[in-house]
Amino acid sequence: MNARFVLALVGMRLRRIVAERANIIWLVIMPLIFSFLMGMLMGNWSQPAGGYRYTLIVYGAAEGGDTVQSLLDPLREHPDFDLVVRDTVTTIAYAQLLLEERRVSGALLVPTGYADSLAAGHRPVLDFYHDSDRTSSQRIRQAVESAFAAASVRQTALKLVDPNTDEPGKAASFYTAFFDSLLTNPRVRLESETLGRSSEEALLLLDDSRQHSGPSYTLMFILMFLLMSAKDLVLERKQRTLDRLRLAHPSTTDLVAGFFLAGMVVGLAQAVVLLSFNTLVFGIDYGPSPGCLALVMVLFVGISSAAGLLLGTLSRSGGQADGLGMVFGLGMPALGGLWWPLEIVPPFMQNIGRSLPTGQAITIFHDMIGRGWGVAESAPLLLGMAIWLVVLLSLAVFFFRRTVNP
Repeated sequence: MNARFVLALVGMRLRRIVAERANIIWLVIMPLIFSFLMGMLMGNWSQPAGGYRYTLIVYGAAEGGDTVQSLLDPLREHPDFDLVVRDTVTTIAYAQLLLEERRVSGALLVPTGYADSLAAGHRPVLDFYHDSDRTSSQRIRQAVESAFAAASVRQTALKLVDPNTDEPGKAASFYTAFFDSLLTNPRVRLESETLGRSSEEALLLLDDSRQHSGPSYTLMFILMFLLMSAKDLVLERKQRTLDRLRLAHPSTTDLVAGFFLAGMVVGLAQAVVLLSFNTLVFGIDYGPSPGCLALVMVLFVGISSAAGLLLGTLSRSGGQADGLGMVFGLGMPALGGLWWPLEIVPPFMQNIGRSLPTGQAITIFHDMIGRGWGVAESAPLLLGMAIWLVVLLSLAVFFFRRTVNP
């Protein structure tokens, strides 16, 4: 490979992009506007619109006695939802109906005779139901489980004196054996069941729409710009710029590397600007793995640059390149979950979306932001993106050799 020629070709293409001032609009200004406006439009996912508050409903509270009341006390003034308490018991089917109709975000069911069963030394179960597809339900689940843990500690603290002591009035001390027995074999258990499609072990905690719109519009405009730049390659063929470049006797590899690396430089520079803006203005935290963030962006920009090179190679005119670039530049983001989260579409659409590089990339962003995942956890999706890159770049080289540089 002729490194000097490749670098010269990269510099030439970069100067052409910078010389066209309209490119700055699509490189920086439009992505920032879309990220900001769509983030503001979709709002904070952790809070409902229109002043409506989420609801946790409890049935059978009268059956629970002091144990259930101590569980409910820290939930009564919770800032994220309203607590509604009913003394009457209900069925699991009715609780699930309330969740499916989105009349409540969580339902806690206390069984009949709960207090008596507990006093008799049995181990009754509280049933908690929530919708795993809704962030509001996930927050309620966390609050209920935290309150349950606190109530269990309070109940245990009342027993932390050695029952075998013969010293009346002795101050309570930490009775390790009794505490360990309750820890491994608790008197009360909470069974939590979810309604919805999610089966992930780790909850996806995205509470602000800008955690989606910021990365998604960054990815979309990188893809769109590099696909739309395919017409530049067509124009260079029409204007015989490539014929003049051949006077330096470059190989096909040199030409492909120059066009491909030029797209990489533009896309990565665009990514740095947009992702930094999202962090500074929206406060988006991309997770604890800078390596995963860098890897997903390098792969996605590489895929976009290779796709633009392939499109420019196959297109016969600038208008055809523009049209196909617009079709793929809008279609792949829509199917891949850049316009809306894949989590809200049916399972078969999720499968289609995650088979595309756009869906793979935004899913990795969601996992980094909402689950704290890194390279190891995202390896299958990163591998899928790497396969896309290899396939598209191989096709670009093949058709470039046959069509552009025979």
